[in-house]
Amino acid sequence: MKIERIETIYGPGSSGKEEDNYCRNHPLYVVVDGFSAPYNNERPSILFDGLTGGAMVSKTVVETFSAPGADSLSLEQLAIQANDKVRSIQEGQGIPIDRADLLAGAAFVFAKVGAKTVEIIQGADCLALWVYSSGHIGIINKNSVYKQDEEAYRIIAELRKKYNEKEMWVPFYPYLCELRLRYHNKIFPVLNGQPWFSDLWKTIEIPLYGLELLMLFSDGFVPFEETSEERINNLAERVVSLYQKGGLRAVLEETRTTQLNKKEERHIAFDEATALAIVFG
Repeated sequence: MKIERIETIYGPGSSGKEEDNYCRNHPLYVVVDGFSAPYNNERPSILFDGLTGGAMVSKTVVETFSAPGADSLSLEQLAIQANDKVRSIQEGQGIPIDRADLLAGAAFVFAKVGAKTVEIIQGADCLALWVYSSGHIGIINKNSVYKQDEEAYRIIAELRKKYNEKEMWVPFYPYLCELRLRYHNKIFPVLNGQPWFSDLWKTIEIPLYGLELLMLFSDGFVPFEETSEERINNLAERVVSLYQKGGLRAVLEETRTTQLNKKEERHIAFDEATALAIVFG
């Protein structure tokens, strides 16, 4: 099987931060969704040479997978190497590595195309799906972040009833810190420098023969509600149908429409979104 074309798309979010990133360094392909440590108006965001924490992490990951000789390493080696660099950068600023509530990190999905198989490593709410010539559609079928995000959105909805948009982030701060401590690298993996993140990541190897499409994307590329365990298989079918009609742009435009229709329920109009599609022939 050979690669016929590669398509990428990026949609900025309403927050104005750019913390998603991607890499295409054949045979390596990466989508990474960075996030900063919790902050608010009273506790400024930690910066790294002018970059937000999320941007620093995603940049570090992409640089690791783009480096000369990266293709000679396994996905596991590259992921651990990127994580080690993120740990070194944050410890260099005095941030304790055991404090998930103080660490910047990232959700991630990594793929390596081999001679006979494609290896995938995934963590948190970046996702991968694939389509075979037989019509079979596969997806890494669990958004392990769903329950954390559902809890966070519920808290935000309650705070919005009591505070304006600017003020509510101060009382939300301790809730977010507690969620990070409870979930990150305990319930699901994030690449934040903590060495035990690899204990929780999802790995899968799929056959290359008959593969027509491999898609990697960050959570903002699809509606959050559709990534629940009950709905994610239907989501995969819908995404593939939209892609076949109009490429990655058709999928993102549909997601933006869904987000716009729910803007009254959301604390942000649009999520940052990144996707990469590899078409085989």
